[in-house]
Amino acid sequence: MSEKKLGVAVVGCGRMGKRRAVATTSHPTSHLEVVSDTDFSRAEAVAKELGCRAVPDPLAAIDDPAVGAVFISTPNSTHAPLALRALRGGKHVFCEKPLSITVADAREMVREAESRKLSLMVGSNVRFFENVEKAKELVEHGAIGKPLFARGWIGHEGWVLKTEPWSQDPAIIGGGTLMDNGPHILDILRWLFGDVDQVSGQSFQRLHQLPPSIEDNFLATLVGQGGMPILFQASWTEWNGYFFLEAYGTEGRMAIDSRGDAALVTVVGKDKQTQAFDFSKAEKQSFKREAHEFLGSVHSPSPHLESGRDGMRVVEIIQALYRAAKEGTRVSSLGR
Repeated sequence: MSEKKLGVAVVGCGRMGKRRAVATTSHPTSHLEVVSDTDFSRAEAVAKELGCRAVPDPLAAIDDPAVGAVFISTPNSTHAPLALRALRGGKHVFCEKPLSITVADAREMVREAESRKLSLMVGSNVRFFENVEKAKELVEHGAIGKPLFARGWIGHEGWVLKTEPWSQDPAIIGGGTLMDNGPHILDILRWLFGDVDQVSGQSFQRLHQLPPSIEDNFLATLVGQGGMPILFQASWTEWNGYFFLEAYGTEGRMAIDSRGDAALVTVVGKDKQTQAFDFSKAEKQSFKREAHEFLGSVHSPSPHLESGRDGMRVVEIIQALYRAAKEGTRVSSLGR
């Protein structure tokens, strides 16, 4: 007798939600059961295309007895209440970044998942870029020796300000480009080089007409493990997009280049020997692979919890950065 497929709900049928729904349809042990969106016509269109049910109420999708896992692809401020509803109902949760807009909510989400032994995964598809995965392998194998410092940037031209009007509402987005793009680069920095102890930062409005608490550029200085300095910029005025990071170590340097259509990672040793890896022609499947990892974890003997903890730490660091920018000082990244 074949194993019954996992019923999946996707809440939010915009750009990201549809990607999650499409990915679910190709997963061998999962079934797209229902989709929901406050714009019901959008949910109906996705349901018709992918052959599932559509409901107007996100809570109805989450509470559906046929559903065992939920993708939450909704505006930032709704992540925590929807995820907590699902977790308390015994459902595994994949939540887009940021995990939440407050430290308290992020910690509560992780507590609920851990106490109920449920998977909680936060969206971080940059981890699934082929060049970023290769960079992780190179760092772990000592390609640059002991990391000494890192610097980079992440961003785009601010397209979310037009396509997602809620991104201009401070109560919904919870910040600006640091809350939008920052989770990705912070996650990758922690993944490659370990956790962050202290932060300082500066917030700027350089172009877009936005409420005072929403920045279109943010400059951050982090102090990582062993005193490692890290610099990065998040921006909504980055015309080239999307991501670039370089790190220097005792034995050489490494660059991860995802600008424009590039997908490169290059290592240059102190002896000037170069290793270059080019994934620019590879099919872009980071969203699909990320969704499949989550769905696969649901059938694992142990729940996928580490990603939820990573998402929580990112929220703690972001809020510490906002505090540091406001106070003009360096603060602990623990968010207390």
